[in-house]
Amino acid sequence: MSKVGHRAHAHADPQSMGDWIGLYLSDYGMDGRRAVATNVTFEQAIDGQYTPPTLRIPRENAQSLMDDLWHCGLRPTLGKQSEGVTAAQGRHLEDMRAVAFAKLNIEKPI
Repeated sequence: MSKVGHRAHAHADPQSMGDWIGLYLSDYGMDGRRAVATNVTFEQAIDGQYTPPTLRIPRENAQSLMDDLWHCGLRPTLGKQSEGVTAAQGRHLEDMRAVAFAKLNIEKPI
């Protein structure tokens, strides 16, 4: 969390031009006023030396950011694989149900 306040927030929003997503960072001070991040500066780093995170936000805000990214159409790489596996498992289970109903000589429910 930044030094400005106590409620850091990150928000993602799809941009109308190209494959870009806008990332907005803000923090609300104890007085309720909002401060916004306007720039990120890159500095040379020394390999092997600790560098603090660029931004720290509470878990609930990180979840909100993930939800925003989902609404922007982004999915976790592993999640895409999982969706395919789940679909294949569903088809396999449907096949096994058909075999079981045929072997037991009962009508498949609709």
